[in-house]
Amino acid sequence: TLTVEADEQLLRQALFNLLLNALQAVESGGRVEVRWVATVPEEVALEICDDGPGVPEAERASIFQPYVTMRPKGAGLGLAIVQQIVSAHRWEITCLANTPQGAVFRISHLKTATPRHEA
Repeated sequence: TLTVEADEQLLRQALFNLLLNALQAVESGGRVEVRWVATVPEEVALEICDDGPGVPEAERASIFQPYVTMRPKGAGLGLAIVQQIVSAHRWEITCLANTPQGAVFRISHLKTATPRHEA
């Protein structure tokens, strides 16, 4: 079991927003994957990957700003909220290409925590 240092409700909100984006991006029968990647000792990165249309490289930095959306009826707040949560935890978020198709949203610098055992 992997345990990270985070505000549970805020981490849930960030994951919800990222998963919702991924599910809205993929076609019927598409694939969404969540994975942990060990980066350095006591740190991991969380990746939400999909095989949707992806995010054009020129738009990857701006999609975390409020009211920026790639969906016709999108409000453009989901990724901005994720950005705020990530910043509050001193993590980083990036959007990358998921070769051969799709997007990867990577939250990095999550600190691992030693699980506390009840006595």
